[in-house]
Amino acid sequence: MAMVAGCSEKKNEATDTMALSKSDAKKLDDYFAKEKEAQEKRDKEAKIPEDYPQELPLLVDDAFDIYYNNNDAGTSFQISFSTMQKIADVGQLYNDYITKKGFDYKEDDHGPASNIYAKGEMPDWKFKLSVILVTTDKGDASRVDIEYFK
Repeated sequence: MAMVAGCSEKKNEATDTMALSKSDAKKLDDYFAKEKEAQEKRDKEAKIPEDYPQELPLLVDDAFDIYYNNNDAGTSFQISFSTMQKIADVGQLYNDYITKKGFDYKEDDHGPASNIYAKGEMPDWKFKLSVILVTTDKGDASRVDIEYFK
């Protein structure tokens, strides 16, 4: 049996723990507090920013966890929000609205049968719409994602 001189098991305590310094923990707490404040503001205002397409509004009055995302070129926009309304009810709201506006609209058959996936075209945009079941801190909810693209 051969022994290798100088080899022993040493723990590197710096890499074994992920402890944050007090200043880093404070920065992280501040970041999350600002994010929570921004989220509460988006949820309270419950409106789509003016520089986003306005063709498909937030059709529910209890939208929360609202998020917006766009690319810098202005050719893709995404709007997401949750609602406590049932998937079928939210899907019907958007189906009725899109049909009334005369936009081309077709539901897709992919994904679980309880979820709704659709795509369509408007005069200036193509869009994808999905309504899926999610679990939030408020309980089971419907998550609506609207993506506009050129």
